Amino acid sequence: MLSVVIAATTLAFAPATPAATAAPLREIVFKYSYSRKVERSVEQFGSADLNVGGTNGFAGKVTVDVMQVDSANLILVAVTDAVSGTVNMTKPVIGNVVISPSGDLKFVGGEYDEAMTTILPLLATDYFGDHALQEGATWNLISLAADKTKTTTTFNVSNVGADTATVSSTTQSSGGSANGASSMEMKVVYKAALLVPLSLDILVRSSGDTTTAGRASNGTATTHYHFDRISDTRDKAGSGT
Repeated sequence: MLSVVIAATTLAFAPATPAATAAPLREIVFKYSYSRKVERSVEQFGSADLNVGGTNGFAGKVTVDVMQVDSANLILVAVTDAVSGTVNMTKPVIGNVVISPSGDLKFVGGEYDEAMTTILPLLATDYFGDHALQEGATWNLISLAADKTKTTTTFNVSNVGADTATVSSTTQSSGGSANGASSMEMKVVYKAALLVPLSLDILVRSSGDTTTAGRASNGTATTHYHFDRISDTRDKAGSGT
């Protein structure tokens, strides 16, 4: 497995020419869409519950410039998120990020947003760890937070081709200090030889009891992200394959 990671890292990030310049080793561009729907039922005294809610959404383009990869496979990237369709984000978000082999992120300059923290972990050199992306493979990850929140993620691999695989996962969280429950479904089409997702879908659902204007209420929220890779300077096949 280690030799596969080394080979993929070399193919994905090694300098195309020996010249030492400030030019990126690789540039990857993703387009994405975001939507969120919130529904809430508020208790009304002497009448039917009041149902309120709303939706919002926007789109954007994330450009990832790989600037450096060290001997420990830590990746330094310069990333820009250009958002459209929202009045709150009129300027691009620009930041510098170090991606660890496991996908942990450390922001070392500039700013960051949720789109960056969603897509960047999948560019890590060892995101799936020792788990082989073979047809029918499945595994579980279970974690327990300090507040006793238990999170269980189940992964499944399907549609394995010559150089791509589809990895689906379902995450359930419950217990702890949170008053409610949440779940997340992820589906990524992954090109292992270049350590890159070709597409990514994430659907997050949460629900719980709270109060609204002093009255008991129950709410649900559904959030959806969709990413597509649209260009990649290290992929001769282009955007989709």
